[in-house]
Amino acid sequence: MAFLMSIRPLNLVIIGCTQILIYFLFFHSVDISAYGMNWVLSPPKIYIFTLVTICISASGYLINDYVDFHSDISNEKKNRLQSQFANLKYYLLIVLIGFVISVLFALDMGKPLLSFIYLLAIGGLFIYSTHLKKTVLLGNIVVSIFSGGVLWILLYAENALMDKLPLDLEEHIRGTVWLFCIFAFLVSMIREIVKDVEDIKGDKANGYKTLPIRYGIGWSKVISIFIVITLIASLGYLTYASMQEQQFLIGFYLIIALLLPLGWIGYSIWLPTFSERSRLISQYCKAVMLFGIILLILAH
Repeated sequence: MAFLMSIRPLNLVIIGCTQILIYFLFFHSVDISAYGMNWVLSPPKIYIFTLVTICISASGYLINDYVDFHSDISNEKKNRLQSQFANLKYYLLIVLIGFVISVLFALDMGKPLLSFIYLLAIGGLFIYSTHLKKTVLLGNIVVSIFSGGVLWILLYAENALMDKLPLDLEEHIRGTVWLFCIFAFLVSMIREIVKDVEDIKGDKANGYKTLPIRYGIGWSKVISIFIVITLIASLGYLTYASMQEQQFLIGFYLIIALLLPLGWIGYSIWLPTFSERSRLISQYCKAVMLFGIILLILAH
């Protein structure tokens, strides 16, 4: 049970379902056999591909808990595993399993060098946990790029075939997936900054130099609210465009599921009780990410 808690099973399910869902909505649903081609990740390959992504994400949670073990104690968080050694042991096991799967997958595709992408992702998350997350914004940016990269990697895998599609179809797929990647990046940035505020006590005690520690909670508010306003303005324009095209279901969904929660997040960040609300704000950010995925289903 402790191991399952340490790898955040709900988060992994969301990551896996999102990747598979986007693949079936925007790639597999497009019949490219007429062009004499088949998608690189056609089932069952997409499931193996997603399993590798899940291994990368799980390893990130484990190494992060390993590095933050003492900080979490200072922040009075319930540790998911009883010792740093347990975190390290499971981390190495997950990394090894994922690497073996990625190598076999790359060899099956005839592109063995693709397995280096796995090592790059694992290395990036390791550097994030051990060094970057202790710095001002850099760690937040890196982990947010990984959030958007969960979908971008699908474009990368199918890139050679995408270039052979009709221009309007290619632009539709690329444009939609890229927009959600940017959306995921921005929501993740808000959540990461909010989590830094939530963890400020333990991070300060352990010598971290995160944004709220280095420049104060005030600057954390300013940057977070700026991102919230950017998201609200962009989604507001999308809502207006949907209403103009009489896509009322999408328009109302944008208002209720995304604009109103984002408005609440911005308001809560602005309040003097921001620090006390940080954990709840973080959960709202996760919900907004999930609602964004549902929007893709409605808009498809």
